[in-house]
Amino acid sequence: MLRLIQSNDLVQLAQHFGAVSAAASRDPLAPEVVIIQSVGTGQWLKLQTAEHLGISANLDCQLPAQFIWRLYQTILGLGSQKPVEANSLTFKLMQRLPTFKAPPVQQYLNAGPRLDLRCFQLATRISAAFEGYLLYRPDWIMAFEQGQNPISAAPNSAWQAELWRSLIAADPGLRTTHRAYLHQQLLKALKTTDHSTQLPTRISLFGLSSLAPLHLETFNHLANQCPVDLYFMNPSETYWGDITTEKSAQQSRLDALSQTAQTPKDNYAFLGNPLLASLGRQGQEFHELLTAQADLIAEEDFVPRHRTHRLGILQDDIYWARETEDSVIDGLLPETQDASLGFHSCHSPLREMEVLLDRIYRALADPAIRVTDILVMAPDIQKYIAVIQAVFGDALPYGIADQNQYQNSDILRSFIQLLNLPNSRLPASELITYLEVPAIARRFGIDDEGVTFIKAWIKETGIRWGRDGASKQKWSVPDETHFTWQFGLDQLLMGVLTDEPITDLSVLPYALPLDHLLVLNAFLDFCQTVFETQTQLETVRSPEQWASAISSLLERLFDPVDQERQDLIKLLDLNEAFLQLSVDESFDRRVSLDFVIAWFDGQLNRPNPAMRFINGGITFSTLTPMRSIPFKMVCLIGMNESDFPRRDAVHPFDLMTAAPARIGDRSRRDDDRYLFLEALLSARDRLHISYCGRGIRDNELKPPSVLVSELLDYCNAVFGQQTVIDHPLQPFSQRYFQDPLIQSFENHWRVNPSRQSKDLTRLSEITSSEPIPTSLSIETLSRFLLNPARYFFESRLNINLTLRHEAIEDLEPFSLDPLTRFHITDLAIQAQATGTPKKQWVADILKQGLVPNFSLGKQALNTIAVAAELLFNEIQGVYQLGRPSVTRTQNVHSFTLQGRFDQLSA
Repeated sequence: MLRLIQSNDLVQLAQHFGAVSAAASRDPLAPEVVIIQSVGTGQWLKLQTAEHLGISANLDCQLPAQFIWRLYQTILGLGSQKPVEANSLTFKLMQRLPTFKAPPVQQYLNAGPRLDLRCFQLATRISAAFEGYLLYRPDWIMAFEQGQNPISAAPNSAWQAELWRSLIAADPGLRTTHRAYLHQQLLKALKTTDHSTQLPTRISLFGLSSLAPLHLETFNHLANQCPVDLYFMNPSETYWGDITTEKSAQQSRLDALSQTAQTPKDNYAFLGNPLLASLGRQGQEFHELLTAQADLIAEEDFVPRHRTHRLGILQDDIYWARETEDSVIDGLLPETQDASLGFHSCHSPLREMEVLLDRIYRALADPAIRVTDILVMAPDIQKYIAVIQAVFGDALPYGIADQNQYQNSDILRSFIQLLNLPNSRLPASELITYLEVPAIARRFGIDDEGVTFIKAWIKETGIRWGRDGASKQKWSVPDETHFTWQFGLDQLLMGVLTDEPITDLSVLPYALPLDHLLVLNAFLDFCQTVFETQTQLETVRSPEQWASAISSLLERLFDPVDQERQDLIKLLDLNEAFLQLSVDESFDRRVSLDFVIAWFDGQLNRPNPAMRFINGGITFSTLTPMRSIPFKMVCLIGMNESDFPRRDAVHPFDLMTAAPARIGDRSRRDDDRYLFLEALLSARDRLHISYCGRGIRDNELKPPSVLVSELLDYCNAVFGQQTVIDHPLQPFSQRYFQDPLIQSFENHWRVNPSRQSKDLTRLSEITSSEPIPTSLSIETLSRFLLNPARYFFESRLNINLTLRHEAIEDLEPFSLDPLTRFHITDLAIQAQATGTPKKQWVADILKQGLVPNFSLGKQALNTIAVAAELLFNEIQGVYQLGRPSVTRTQNVHSFTLQGRFDQLSA
């Protein structure tokens, strides 16, 4: 029995599910199977069931594909066999594509270097297309296997059919394990044999907004052997399957006029609610598929509401499928008193978050709203993670779902960087980045103080990039060791052996304290490991050899503790999966590192499936199907014209884009339209929508998403002109503390009225009770005369204006900065005084890495030598090598100036 339970309220559906579950007589140890569209829906349903029944236990929430594959294993006897999915298809295609002779394939593969990477990218695209055919066009796949081509008119169809047949020929087992074949066999089994003992006592499909026709057909056949309940959130109680937009209606009329014969029905078009017609196409098609199922029992549990705020009126109009002129606005609250619906135009994602925080503070003034009642969604939450963390900080509890696995893991990020070592110039900053990963520094016994020492050594020994001179040739640079790791490390090692310069060596010893030797030893071990890893990864290997090399890399470079161990386990599991895939698909050809990096990067860039959606605070997430579960406050951010609705990725190899669409086909744009409708309906009390409506550089207007524009047009038609709040560029604008419509709760931006001067051309006199000093040092006086304002801030207000940012340089110098030039000039004058030959002191300076060891550097040294010689000739009679210090005191009026002059040469 297939039963369809419809409601406009997901909470009502959850209560209905709970009541059915509580009333059912079943084995208490048998799980209650629930098919869901997202992990978040399952989590929410468990919470609702616990709230309704007092307990929620043994709910087995599964995704549709996961459940159906288990059916294949159970009913068709596949046992523990793994499904044919994107990764396995990709590895199969990696085997076939290099020798597959189709011109489009060979043209792409031979279009440039890095063949393995290009092959992997192409295999990934084609496997995604084949997966789509298996799910939405299974008849094509079956026809391909029979030597037929049902879409012969479509470009690229002939070679794809041939490619599929070649995969079958290479692996005959694929013919009987792919989804299209197994679906046919499952339906036959369900029609001819009683499998009720192998099925759950009941199957519930909860909150699905779409389902592939192949999956829906499966559940329809399952309903003949066990109860199947389908809980569908229907936005409207009235029938809305035939409503259409004004644009579509006009197109239908034009089509009718162009035809010679029309029936009255062909010219009929029911407009209904424009938002429902424009945003609800996906729901229309899914509802049509549901109601077309045989022996369907339909139940309704709709909950009409009559509210007077703008959001409630919009939702009521959609519920009754009203046109704009039929909207009921009796008792409508004035816009200034209605916080249910807000549109906000900002200059940047950062400003969106600052505005959002203020709006949430305002909402939390209502005791009925808690932080757990607030959901914030964006087209891509990854773009907002940094600003969310910066703005919300510790202000309010929150959690971010859908973060890719890189986001909070130094180990995962550094792992991909390490895999890219063969493509790296080994800049100094990169190796420091590795040492700033605690698990790597711990492996080599280097603490934070040690990293500080190492940064100083790198800077002072002139290490910039390149392992040694020979490695520079890879980058079309002459074989020159200056500014390489070898150059700097040799200085450090020589500093251990001696503190005196040795003429025959190419470097000068670096003065290294004895208590730093342990850090130096660990640093040398780290550098050697990185260099060896770079060399090892340059080799072309088989997948089995790559798995071994990666396992060795993880062991040699990481020493995780606590939560870091989970990240390392994740990498070890991925490495094992990579090896197992290659074994399962008999993929043993030697491949380059490009393929390995691309595969691991793709796996790690996916959202973490184990991450909780609801986590005890404000929930931030990406807009995905059925994420729009009921919340009292729903916030949609990043609703920009270019970002939402998201575009369908157009791949020339995907034949579904070239063939006529079918009911039930997925469209990214239609998905997003329905997501927007779901979000609009799931907001109980408040809906907050923001977008970047102004350029941050030029303040130019930028349009919002077309869906936001449609909603604004509807509001304007029903309520009159709807206000879009145009926020200032800066959070400290006085508008936030003068305009109640956009009041800010961030008081640290507020200007104290008592300190706000109306006459900005004059400043209040700064008075002080501190006595004027009678004694000043030359240093203090010079600091004051050079910059009086800076001196005031630092000495009187204790504000340190010094920017301490010691950046690690990655590029060798091509010119001398003033301080280096002064230092070299001083050395040149000392050499003149001691009679040191020019050739020797120039060589010593080159050994220190103070200047580039090529024509520009030598030319700069010659220029300095000439200037130093002229200067020495002028001061030769008074020049002193001892560099004494002199202290002087001078009375000036009522002040005493004191000064100490060090390092005097004359």
